[in-house]
Amino acid sequence: MTEPQSWILEIRRRLEAPPGREPIVEATSRRAVLVPLAADAGELWVQLGRGYGDDDGGGAFPGADLEKGEDVWTGALRGAEEQMKIHPKGVLRLGELDAVESFEGGLLTPCIGALPAKLEAEAGESFAEVFRLPLSAFANPSLVEEKIVEVDGLQRRVKSYHIGNRRVWGLAADILEDLLERLGGT
Repeated sequence: MTEPQSWILEIRRRLEAPPGREPIVEATSRRAVLVPLAADAGELWVQLGRGYGDDDGGGAFPGADLEKGEDVWTGALRGAEEQMKIHPKGVLRLGELDAVESFEGGLLTPCIGALPAKLEAEAGESFAEVFRLPLSAFANPSLVEEKIVEVDGLQRRVKSYHIGNRRVWGLAADILEDLLERLGGT
């Protein structure tokens, strides 16, 4: 019989390799986001926020622009506290994903963190509401839509996940796709 493995230890193991690449861009800004995960009812859940004026049920991760000399975890946790009222001491650091380029040209680093299962994040500044979705739903190909859109005169591929009445798209969708790939399709 095999011993049950902790999801926290397994995710840390899969994320322990340093991020593979930095985009080759002239970054106008640096930003970090927290990707908050929690286990509940035998499933991993991800917390997202819906911004004010976002009428399509969209989701985003809490984060902040990095201040001079600030590391990505400090910025991500500062943003999570401001936007989802998640206290930094309640987040267990699991690892980071590769930095991605935002549509505006800045670099964004996703920091993956574990939250206590019973923690109920709540909307702070910039989020009208906070909600959670099962991470496994993002591995379902029938819930994915891809479109080519024009942003500032450039053609961009934009992925959207449609889960219930929620639409998670753009950078949040790219981050979740990268996370699932690193976790082996969890």
